[in-house]
Amino acid sequence: GKCLWINGQVHGDELNGVFAALEFVRSLPLAKLAGSVVVTASANPWALDIRRKRATQDDLDLDQSFPGHADGLTTERTAAKLFEAVSGCADALISMHTMGTPFDCSPFAVYKVASTGGVDEMTLLRMLAQFEPGYACYMPVHSRPGELPGHLAGSIDYQLLEAGKPSFMIELGAGGRRDEQHVKQGIAGMAGVAGLLGMLDGAKQAVKSVRRV
Repeated sequence: GKCLWINGQVHGDELNGVFAALEFVRSLPLAKLAGSVVVTASANPWALDIRRKRATQDDLDLDQSFPGHADGLTTERTAAKLFEAVSGCADALISMHTMGTPFDCSPFAVYKVASTGGVDEMTLLRMLAQFEPGYACYMPVHSRPGELPGHLAGSIDYQLLEAGKPSFMIELGAGGRRDEQHVKQGIAGMAGVAGLLGMLDGAKQAVKSVRRV
């Protein structure tokens, strides 16, 4: 079967995805699982240790550092090791995030479209709809006024899309604390994606409408 990779945490203060990913895999009916699920509980342990978005070793944003650099700074080396592992076996990837610690936020989705065109946009929308996000934010990777500045093509989800593998981001509420409702929403979404990939019988949820912005 397929390999679903769940990246639980890229930024050190974004915790709901960590809890959701770990609780999802612990609840899996292994005898009925067709394929494999891999969880990176913490993609950025340096930042997690201090509950900050970025590691203090170099203050680089891991989410803008993929595919990484084997001889680079700490964050770039981390990205290189992780991307080597992910790209070697993942058929699909969910990159878990939250909004920053000072904020409250309902879950929403973020996705890009690869320049290679290898992954159909509707495929991504069907998958991220399993999380029942408030909306799906399409984020162009080219520079636009008012958009988040930086190297958006350096996200792990975009790099996987370039390789023809469905990948997207879920912003699972707000950062810095566990939100039980949002964790449960994340677990249900992960199960739905696994169902769409044919990995779990009966896990596929009906595809609902998604507000695209």
